Amino acid sequence: MEEEPEEPEVTVPPLPEPEPEPEPEPLPEPEPEEPLEPPDEVMLPPDADSDGLSDAEERRLGTNPQSVDTDNDELSDRDEVEIYGTDPINPDTDGDSFLDGQEVKAGYNPNGTGRLFEVPQQ
Repeated sequence: MEEEPEEPEVTVPPLPEPEPEPEPEPLPEPEPEEPLEPPDEVMLPPDADSDGLSDAEERRLGTNPQSVDTDNDELSDRDEVEIYGTDPINPDTDGDSFLDGQEVKAGYNPNGTGRLFEVPQQ
């Protein structure tokens, strides 16, 4: 019987150790944001006559932005528009020959008949 040839010894070198992954660079610290502070003064739209209606609103309504009481009825333009619902360019909104301001001061409704504030009868 024939002898089988001897197999040569094979040496396998060990695999090299994997290199560790580099540490990621830390993110930079965020800059602290300046806190928002309110402006020193509130910017309101221009109101030349200081009646509480902006000049732009007065132009839209047809009132005079230079006059607190455009129709000279003893009510400011703002009060006529925002409180009493009267016409700021008509001194007698209901046409009864009394100025709107006179009616309000006397307790009457400048938009029609009756008292400005009706007291319920008991």
